[in-house]
Amino acid sequence: MSYQPRLCHVIKTDDEGYGFNLHSGKEIKGQFVGKVDSGSPADKAGLKVGDRVVEVNGVNIANENHKQVVARIKSIYNETKLLVVDKETDEYFSKKGVVITGTMTGIKTLKTPTKSLSNGNKSDTESLRSSISSGDTSNLPSPRLCHIIKWPGADGYGFHLLSDKSKPGQFIGNVDPCSPASEAGILAGDRIVEVNGSPTVGETHKNVIEKIKAVPNETKLLVVDPETDKYYKERNIAVSSSMSNVKFLKTPSHAPKNNNNVEKSTISSKTPLSQKEEVIPASAPIIRLCIITKPANEGFGFHLLSDKSKAGKFIGPIESNSPAFRAGLREGDRLVEVNGANAEELTHKEIVMRIKDSPNEAKLLVVDADADGYYRAKGIQLSSKLSTVKVLRNTEMKLEMNGLALKESKSLNQINEQSKPRPQSQISVESYGSAKSAPLRPTSSTSTYELSSRSTMPRSSPSSSGLDLPMSAAEMRARLLSKKKYDPKKEAIDLRKKYEIIQSM
Repeated sequence: MSYQPRLCHVIKTDDEGYGFNLHSGKEIKGQFVGKVDSGSPADKAGLKVGDRVVEVNGVNIANENHKQVVARIKSIYNETKLLVVDKETDEYFSKKGVVITGTMTGIKTLKTPTKSLSNGNKSDTESLRSSISSGDTSNLPSPRLCHIIKWPGADGYGFHLLSDKSKPGQFIGNVDPCSPASEAGILAGDRIVEVNGSPTVGETHKNVIEKIKAVPNETKLLVVDPETDKYYKERNIAVSSSMSNVKFLKTPSHAPKNNNNVEKSTISSKTPLSQKEEVIPASAPIIRLCIITKPANEGFGFHLLSDKSKAGKFIGPIESNSPAFRAGLREGDRLVEVNGANAEELTHKEIVMRIKDSPNEAKLLVVDADADGYYRAKGIQLSSKLSTVKVLRNTEMKLEMNGLALKESKSLNQINEQSKPRPQSQISVESYGSAKSAPLRPTSSTSTYELSSRSTMPRSSPSSSGLDLPMSAAEMRARLLSKKKYDPKKEAIDLRKKYEIIQSM
């Protein structure tokens, strides 16, 4: 029997996976190949069930965990090189005390066969690669390296980042007009190839956001529009910032003074449909922008929930007649934006910090379940720029939502329903509690944090001026004393009165 390590060069296309599973060994340390799909790129490259992975793309992975190995496999676009050994070969070299490496002799090299191309296509692809390497790329579609710089006082870069489960990659969603992103050439529908020089292949949505935030107030995104992306993918050419035909764009140093007369960087003569303003019927459900203001000595009066069973951040119980309730916030609403920032791109902790950054005012863009389902079904990205957004403030006594007046108080049954204890095993809660809120403290049963409320002082009856002010300490003592029960034992009685009482018995 021939004992040979195998270097398997696995190549795939965008519409397929590698076709194998990777798992950690239970009894033996290491990463092993699990199921291999028949006819898959992995199968055609010689990977076998039970193979131990020694190297990934030339790097020994003996001291790396499962997550790190998976990241290495995904680090190169649509291909990976795995040095593997079967059980017998592994035992053979182990007994001989030989360390298996990619530089040793006798390694069997295998590769996924590429799809056969016609002479014309093959020649076209070869000439394309030659043009890119030589710098003659004048007739080729250009990737764009967009250097986005946040202007002083700007809330953000002005774009949304989307992750679509149906296709790999990170994509640009809505782009705010005349924002740092739009002025740097970012377009809705662009696929992000690199962030600050680092490829995004295999990165999670959260990791890409962290890369964008890594450099304060600026970021460099290498992007391609759908047509450019398709062009290079069909020719199996990986886009990178080192290509000679990359177009460099940068946010101007100052924000446009007049949004109606701005000369924008022309990227394409055709505006992508996704960038045009969405046409939303007047009958569509409203999106609420709840502007909640409060005095310094009160809380907003709502809880923020983060449920692992479903994506998003949600509004929990709301105190009756609180600033949040009067501003139109309702239990079960999904949080879309916090003070202008996309809530989907923020962690629970970051949302809390954004709310606390403006201690006496919070601007929350929310939708109820029905409205959320409506816009999701139509594929419309929610934002405060849409025509169906309705601004609600707690300073207004009467609020309307979808033509119906919101009542200023809730029924006792509704209040009791909100006050029922909620399961906390998978839900993270943050409270912007009642008028007199105590500091955060962990509950005994979970690691969740919640706000405990001090007892609020009773209030005196309204004065002639219409004000309902808190009682002073002296007034409070007088009120408590007046409410004490009568105790006849403490009443002072003279001797004559006592004698009369005894005689009458």
